[in-house]
Amino acid sequence: MKVLKILLIIVIVLAGIGYLGYTLYVPRMVSNTISTGEIPAYVPKKYHKKIEETREAVNSEIRKLPETMNKYQLSYDELLAFAEEVKNDEVLGALQEIQQTEITTSGQAFDIALSHIEAELPQSGKVKRLFADKMPVEKIQSEIEKMKDSDLPLSVEVDLARRIAIQILKEKREEIESTLGKLQTGQ
Repeated sequence: MKVLKILLIIVIVLAGIGYLGYTLYVPRMVSNTISTGEIPAYVPKKYHKKIEETREAVNSEIRKLPETMNKYQLSYDELLAFAEEVKNDEVLGALQEIQQTEITTSGQAFDIALSHIEAELPQSGKVKRLFADKMPVEKIQSEIEKMKDSDLPLSVEVDLARRIAIQILKEKREEIESTLGKLQTGQ
């Protein structure tokens, strides 16, 4: 009986360590890799090219973010608060409905997503236009196919993506706010 208790305690401790690694370490490691370009030594070489492509794409979008925020009158704090308030089950519900619906317009996908999310989206009309600009129907359908073909369960992908996005926003805060401030003052 003592051996069983000890094994149970070990399993609980290992599960706790795994959960902390998943919720804290992985998002920080990924966002650090995206920010600095330094790929940890334990990542197999065959993934380096894909990581570099992803890093370049994310950093490109981050560089464009202040201009987009300025155009649609969004503050850094509003963006971060929204990202932090959105719940994974809301995103999952939206994605599942989008997957089951024949999407004909970007606005239709946006409305479905917004109907599942309780967090207040600042400037939702302007953000809807931004979404339509950034996510044409073809790209939405392509992303849906990628989700279907993924090896990870959708719930894990959504949670991890949200955590990584929040971590990147926090790490790039100074850069984003500095550029946004310059845009707003006309410099």
